[in-house]
Amino acid sequence: MRIDINLAAGAAVLWLAAAGAAGATTIVLSNAPAPGDAFSNPGPTNQGQAVGTTGWYYNNVRNSGSVGISTQLPRNGNGSAFFSSPSGAAKADIEFLPNAVNVGGNFFSAGVLDSFSRLLSFGYEWYRVGTSTNPPVQHPALRVLLDLDGNLLTVGDRGGLVFERAYNALPTVTDQWVADVISDSTNLWSFGLGLPFADGGYNIIPSLSERDS
Repeated sequence: MRIDINLAAGAAVLWLAAAGAAGATTIVLSNAPAPGDAFSNPGPTNQGQAVGTTGWYYNNVRNSGSVGISTQLPRNGNGSAFFSSPSGAAKADIEFLPNAVNVGGNFFSAGVLDSFSRLLSFGYEWYRVGTSTNPPVQHPALRVLLDLDGNLLTVGDRGGLVFERAYNALPTVTDQWVADVISDSTNLWSFGLGLPFADGGYNIIPSLSERDS
């Protein structure tokens, strides 16, 4: 999986995100030799695991969700992040967390990547197998997490933005790698950030065009 972000010179902060520095190439090795590793948690409470010392973490894993780095669907190297879920209650993430801290077995960032006002675009590549039994509109989503006031000592104003094709009139295709780029014309859904929830628990916004500068 390849993830890119594009920063401009230029107020919330990017508190944590599934991305590395713009223009950088990062090689992330699994915790086990080929064919790779997989982290799973059968319980309902989010749990995580560091991916070596890379700054990436398998995180928010619950209800038998599984995530790892596998050679099964290689991309831009000899492997990719691989997710599986046996039910709709399962969940698993892979996240880049600056200065991560372990809280009850799950990980949280205590650092930032940059100011949200400098984020111009971000994107990633994903793959959904045709044998998946998940609802047809679902695919691996991309999330950017934010801290509204930029003060990491206050935690009640944290939330984020999530990209899914379903909110952008785009089909979910299978059995091929798909590249998506998120810009100021993309609809994202938001959570937290002190915003009132709508639309069944989330807010749909053309996010990058509505941010504070």
